[in-house]
Amino acid sequence: MAQGEEVIGKILLTTCRSARGREFDTVILPGLRNGIIPRNVKDPGKWRRPSAKELAEQRRTFYVALTRAESILHLIYGPGYHTKNGYWRPDGPSDFLIEMYRRLPATDSSERQT
Repeated sequence: MAQGEEVIGKILLTTCRSARGREFDTVILPGLRNGIIPRNVKDPGKWRRPSAKELAEQRRTFYVALTRAESILHLIYGPGYHTKNGYWRPDGPSDFLIEMYRRLPATDSSERQT
């Protein structure tokens, strides 16, 4: 469902913020890497990690994106990414993903590694 109308056989590409208030059968969240989600903040001449207040806002926005899925949620991350300038950034998975993983109910220890 997008804008109150059923969309069949189509993909709607939207931002986490503009998805607020909507629901979708399937949600795919790519780019779940540190530096992207949560996003680093550009200060004059350099990039920095977000402050506690900025991080809290980004966590809320991420939560909004997660909760838009009615049936299926795909969380995608990889070994790193290339910047616009072609540099390889081997940043780890999003801290938000790690937080979620650690909150999962305990399972057989052979199935879950920390």
